[in-house]
Amino acid sequence: TMTDIAREHFEELKEGVPGPVVVARKKVESELQKHVPSLDYVPMYSRIVFGHERFSVAVKKDAQQKVLFAGVLASLCALCLAMLVHAGAGLV
Repeated sequence: TMTDIAREHFEELKEGVPGPVVVARKKVESELQKHVPSLDYVPMYSRIVFGHERFSVAVKKDAQQKVLFAGVLASLCALCLAMLVHAGAGLV
C-alpha cells in the first residue's frame, strides 16, 4: 500500500504542472480542511509526512475521505447544473 501511495504521488508530481482537476481537488480539500475542521479532512500525503497516526489508520481515513470528497463533488456538480438550468429557464 505504501508503494501505491508513493506511485500516486509521483504520478501527480511528474507532470510538473498539475492539471485543472488536481488543482480543483486540492482547492476543495483545502477549503474542507480550513472551514470544517470537525471532519478531520487531511490529505493523505500530509497525514503520512506530518502526522503521527499509524499507517493503517491513515489509509482507512483516506478511503473515508475519498467517499466524502466524491459526495462533495457530486453536490457541487448538481448545484452547478441547477444554476445552469435556472439561468436557461429565464431565456426561454
